[in-house]
Amino acid sequence: PGSANTAASAALIEGQFAAQNATGVYISEFGATTTELPYDWVEIFNSTNQTVDISGWGLSDDPSHPRKWQFPQGATIGAGEYMGVFCSGLDTYEDNTFHTNFSISATGGESLTLCTPEGEIFCRVPVLQQYTDMSYGRIYSQDGYFYFTDTTPRAANAMSGYRDRALSPEISVAGGLYTSGETLTVELSAPDGGRIYYTLDCSDPDENSILYTGPITISSTTILRAVSVKDGSLTSLPATASYLYDLHHTLQIVSLVTDPDNLFSDEKGIYTMGPNATSTYPYGSLGQGANFWMDWERDAHVEIFALDGSTVISQGCGIKLHGQYSRAEEQKAFKVIARSQYGDNRFRASLFPNRDYTEYQSFLLRASGQDTAQTFMRDSIITSFAADLDEGHVMYQDTALCVVYLNGEYWGCYNMRERVNAISIAQWEGWTSDPENIDLVKANTNVMQGSNETYEELRDWVEANGIDTDEKLAYVAERIDIKNYLDYVILQIYFANTDLLNVKKYRSAEEDGLWRWVLFDTDGGMVYIDQNSVGRMLNPAGAGRDNLTYNKILRALLKNEKVRDYFLTRFGELLVKWSAENVLARIDERYLALKPEMEMHYSKWPNQSTWEEEVQAIREWAMKRQYILFSKGYIQGMDASDPNDDLTDEEMQHYFGEAMAIQQAFQEGVSNGTISTDLPG
Repeated sequence: PGSANTAASAALIEGQFAAQNATGVYISEFGATTTELPYDWVEIFNSTNQTVDISGWGLSDDPSHPRKWQFPQGATIGAGEYMGVFCSGLDTYEDNTFHTNFSISATGGESLTLCTPEGEIFCRVPVLQQYTDMSYGRIYSQDGYFYFTDTTPRAANAMSGYRDRALSPEISVAGGLYTSGETLTVELSAPDGGRIYYTLDCSDPDENSILYTGPITISSTTILRAVSVKDGSLTSLPATASYLYDLHHTLQIVSLVTDPDNLFSDEKGIYTMGPNATSTYPYGSLGQGANFWMDWERDAHVEIFALDGSTVISQGCGIKLHGQYSRAEEQKAFKVIARSQYGDNRFRASLFPNRDYTEYQSFLLRASGQDTAQTFMRDSIITSFAADLDEGHVMYQDTALCVVYLNGEYWGCYNMRERVNAISIAQWEGWTSDPENIDLVKANTNVMQGSNETYEELRDWVEANGIDTDEKLAYVAERIDIKNYLDYVILQIYFANTDLLNVKKYRSAEEDGLWRWVLFDTDGGMVYIDQNSVGRMLNPAGAGRDNLTYNKILRALLKNEKVRDYFLTRFGELLVKWSAENVLARIDERYLALKPEMEMHYSKWPNQSTWEEEVQAIREWAMKRQYILFSKGYIQGMDASDPNDDLTDEEMQHYFGEAMAIQQAFQEGVSNGTISTDLPG
């Protein structure tokens, strides 16, 4: 306390607590970002010649709460033994494996402590900034702590390490967009006096790379990467600059740079088949088979250049592949992640047009999933209509169109998208409580974070009691945001999304505790114009494909007269907003934004479809969708399992009269030629 978290202060604090440590047991090493193990970890060493009973001892990342996690009764550590403890947040003890109820911050600023059952701290290790595939710990007979490039969990530590990390080189000319005839003279400097090594082939620079001795001349597309090497210090994080020449795009440009082996080597490349791919499409599944099915993260650098050439962001990051079957396609989606071990733990910029956020922990570069070879816009168009859901406040992923260059090579158009995770949920809701305390559930009840307990309890209660009275409705309204859920349902019905099981819902007990639904991954929408998506959503056997999507809460809600009236009123209001003319306008706006780029895109990623034909197909869908819903009685029939729920003609006029009149006028305009059905431009 009172000292900064530096190597020097770490040594001071270590000395103070070592003098008080009569147990002979101490924290020897820990790792917060190693990829060889699935979790953060702490190594505890018994330096004595006898077994020590550690029952009830506390291990914590918070000195004010030293018994945050306790070793169970009967836990011992043998003489001269190294014990490993996973800091996973799982809080379990099984098969002699310990899991604490916390994880280690890679950004530093906290301390790891060991204490007696009475709470007396006898070992304290300040946690500094941690880096990928390195650990931090002690060296025998030396004071203080060191970074290790050779991590040794549950074994003796290396006999040499590094006190700190060299500062990254400074590059005199920023990466950006340049034209033929512009010759750049780029100088490199090391703020702390180290030697500088650089590469021009995107590979990670090290002491075997080109030694910098003077200015570098650049006159064509070049990726410059440089590190500083200083005796006694870790090699710096790389500095990277993308100099992109003679680009002619109408969308912002994203440059992703990473060592080519991170993408294409059989051993570690995330973009390639690798040695374990299965023989048939999709060549594996999550966690097995082809390399691109692995949940591997690789270090990279990302730059975003606006149309005016200005730099939006330029920083180190991690990249993973994203998606399901789209991983097996040639153009794959990326997850781009800010972490402190790469530099900054946030992307500090405004990245999306309909958001006022100025920082993000991650974002997606999505190749439009199942729609990549068709319209390249289905999901982003459909989810954009959630912006109309003011009452329901349904979270959706905003989109920013972009062109990606991967290691300086044109990689096609992408949809830059927000991610759906606890951090983005807290941003969307304006919640100030800790995002780690948000419950996040996908599909029906699969837990992504936190717990599904209150949701499962609600399901059981609704199935047992129904929602047919005001009292029962009040009970449910204290547990889910009903307006949010019904708006979500209406949007899925109207756009006829086939993949209803792709659903996420969330709550925060520290806020209002209500479950809410997120709209995402709607590539399966706007495909089948004749789909009875009302009946499909309300099927007593379950909604969606193979009736796998749980819908009993929805069916029970619609048995309540007040909810049914609200639902039908809201459905009618939204169909007015989502008239054929308005949906066409949204499609045409996206078409005109993409059109100048698509010839080059499909030259890179050829497909059998004609893009304009695919766009025209969803335009025709938009022109006819409401006509189909009304003329075939899909809305009027409501619940096909119960004819008593059918709407009368009077009810149809009451709830949907305005929408039907707008649709009829549109159809007449198409018939008499006053409304054009042709692609714009």
